[in-house]
Amino acid sequence: MRVHHYDLYRLRDASEIEAMVDLEESAESAVSVLEWSERLGRLTPETRLEVRVRAIGAGERACGEVVDDSGETASEEGDEEGEEEEEETDAAYVDVAARSFRFVGFGGDWADRIARISP
Repeated sequence: MRVHHYDLYRLRDASEIEAMVDLEESAESAVSVLEWSERLGRLTPETRLEVRVRAIGAGERACGEVVDDSGETASEEGDEEGEEEEEETDAAYVDVAARSFRFVGFGGDWADRIARISP
């Protein structure tokens, strides 16, 4: 499966987006993932799945976590030999906030698809 990723953060409006990429062709040939999609304006497809991500605040409860077959969460997973990877990181750039994901379908059969995976 081909995936096209677009980060529209620095673009101001639909005309700048049109000048840079053919979104219709992209959607026909791959899964298109767009950050800052509100900048699409009139180019926003009628049929789409929006994945809305937000940080969960203090005192809020996450609705779930990803757990692999070993029972470890993704954040607990080590390298292939079972050792934790050590990587130098600047604490100023570390974001450990949990996230909430909300799936919103527009058009097509998105409502049915979402209903099949909803708890």
